[in-house]
Amino acid sequence: MLHLSCVALAATLAVSPVRVASTAPIAGLAAADTSCAATAADANVAAPRAVPAGPRRLVRFGDPDEVTSPEPPPAVADTPVARRPRAIEHSDAYYTRLEIHRVGAVAMLPLFGAEYFLGQNLLTSLHPASWVRQTHRAVAYGVVGVFGVNTVTGVWNLWEARGDSNGRGRRMVHALTMLAADAGFVATEATVGQAKRTLDGAHRHRNIALASIGLSTASTVYMWLTR
Repeated sequence: MLHLSCVALAATLAVSPVRVASTAPIAGLAAADTSCAATAADANVAAPRAVPAGPRRLVRFGDPDEVTSPEPPPAVADTPVARRPRAIEHSDAYYTRLEIHRVGAVAMLPLFGAEYFLGQNLLTSLHPASWVRQTHRAVAYGVVGVFGVNTVTGVWNLWEARGDSNGRGRRMVHALTMLAADAGFVATEATVGQAKRTLDGAHRHRNIALASIGLSTASTVYMWLTR
């Protein structure tokens, strides 16, 4: 509104004659012209610029040429997810076979002792009693029978527990050593004819049997100690 008044006043001065006799109107016009000049000066003042959105740049004190940006927030590392161990369930038949296997392992030890005693009697006596030879043969059949049952139950349970990583190493060690003892007992049975004919054949028969008994006993004790 004040700006429009100043424009109108300027137009009036351009077309109206100046009267020297009256100084009051001139003074008024001078005051009005001064106000218009001030108004124009105020209009030419630029309005402050708006601050753009986003992160502001920071200028360090004492070095206006060095401009730094705010540091980004530290990256959050992904938390590793721990996998829960998978539960392994065995059948009732598994535990039944396991119990039979354990009973057979305990029963095997006195059979081994009896077989060694009877074999040594046959090997060192010039005229052993007839019952010694018959008993030695019967105990040998007992060893083969118990060892055969333990081989079947052990291999069966080893296959069923193939997905169970708990104790897998000790089961494999036990299985391999017992299978090697199985092969030794088969070789022992194969040398029975030689043991009856010659003394060297008898010693060979005994040594193979003792190696098989020792390996089987060590494997059984290993399983007991690492249970």
